[in-house]
Amino acid sequence: MVLGSGLTIVGALACLHFTRLPYFSSLAFPCAVGLLVVVAAGVTLTPALIAFASGFGLFDPKREFNYTRWRRLATAIVRWPAPILAISVILAIVGALGLAGFTPRYNDLYYLPQSASSVKAYTAADQHFTQARLNPDLLMIESDHDLRNTTDMLVLDKIAGAIFRVPGIERVQSITRPLGPPIQDGSIPFQLSVQSAPIRDNLNYLKSRVGDIKKITGFLDTQIAPC
Repeated sequence: MVLGSGLTIVGALACLHFTRLPYFSSLAFPCAVGLLVVVAAGVTLTPALIAFASGFGLFDPKREFNYTRWRRLATAIVRWPAPILAISVILAIVGALGLAGFTPRYNDLYYLPQSASSVKAYTAADQHFTQARLNPDLLMIESDHDLRNTTDMLVLDKIAGAIFRVPGIERVQSITRPLGPPIQDGSIPFQLSVQSAPIRDNLNYLKSRVGDIKKITGFLDTQIAPC
């Protein structure tokens, strides 16, 4: 039983090698080999320790067990199998009724006491940061080519904008939005406005050069003027 259960888990861990996320695929064989060593120790070392300790009477029963109750229960099951089966099924159904309104929660904070240090730390963090900052959801975009170019950056920014418009999304951070909001310097209106900045800066320079040309022209007029 121990060997079968252990090998089942070892096989499940080894199957993580076929996952697409390197975070899981890299853990497949180390975890499988580690658990295989634990299973091998469980089926070899544990019986040896039990046999060794039994020689000193460490595992001998400290008191006598009363098997009368179990014998009566076994006798009743053999004598009235159908009624006992019906009672067992009814009890199982009654217990299963409690699962109708059951909602599984995977947040460990619901099951920890309020005095725990981790709960206090999360409570203090909640006073300063939102859940979107503390527990963000990660979205990975996979492509067959490098996305670090101008065209694909625009596509990534459109994807980030579409995700931000989904109800319930507070903030979207990506390579085009490192702080969450769109980069103002990368917007089209800003780029159109800055195109006139070099012309505006060169205008004063051109005016100064035109003034210099006028001075040179006036100087030449003076030099070639008839006496």
